[in-house]
Amino acid sequence: MRILKNRVMNILNGMVVTGFLLAVCGPAIASVSTGHNVSAGSDTRTQPSEAVTSQVQQTQTDNSAREAAVWGLSDTQWQQYRDVMKGPRGIQSPGIDPVLALGLEAESAAERRHMAELWVKQEYQRVEKELAFQREVDAAWKRLYPGVLPVNMGRNAAGVAHDTRGRLA
Repeated sequence: MRILKNRVMNILNGMVVTGFLLAVCGPAIASVSTGHNVSAGSDTRTQPSEAVTSQVQQTQTDNSAREAAVWGLSDTQWQQYRDVMKGPRGIQSPGIDPVLALGLEAESAAERRHMAELWVKQEYQRVEKELAFQREVDAAWKRLYPGVLPVNMGRNAAGVAHDTRGRLA
């Protein structure tokens, strides 16, 4: 994104310099100073603007392809997700993940099944990571604070089962 911003700024700076040189010194100096063929009647603003638009569109396409790949979706499915989120689903469930959104809004049983399987695979991986980290947290707790319960509500905690000795987790 920073590279694109720098390119846009360079193009805009070039437009300002070209326009200034064209107005003050004439087309010959503007052409030599900027490295662009500039004539008195040329509009120096349209060419960089089209280039910037093209670069922005390419960047958006690249970003969409990357985001789709992260979720295991095709470019078409990613666009479907974006369309779904522009409708009621986007209002009802604004933070929903793409696979779940597509599964909930699937138009066929086969599409729903595919999204369900993709979602389960992703959830399995997520849960495995979280459980692995939790096991490390438990081990670290035992090493750093042996004999101390991670959660202790005290002796007089209302509603705590008697066999937990105050521990809830």
